[in-house]
Amino acid sequence: GKPVDSGQIVHIDPDRRMIGLHIYDGLFKVIPIDSKGALKEAFNIRLEELQVIDIQFLYGCEQPTILLLYQDPKDMRHLKTYELSMKEKDFVP
Repeated sequence: GKPVDSGQIVHIDPDRRMIGLHIYDGLFKVIPIDSKGALKEAFNIRLEELQVIDIQFLYGCEQPTILLLYQDPKDMRHLKTYELSMKEKDFVP
């Protein structure tokens, strides 16, 4: 993938379940963290949004959830949430 133009984004889930990285356009890398704090095998999830401005993990969610701020081709900005499934290694609807 192409490195992101807006700068790399790295955040840790508030409940310390995973680290999320946005390094390449169209991809969100997840590094799971086990209950002892050890890092597990990383995996990638495809993002539909290519012009990501920022990503934040939300607090108080049963499943890890990110809030995505992105810009569409018409330069309009939008917010979208994604819930992550560690089991499926993907976003869940």
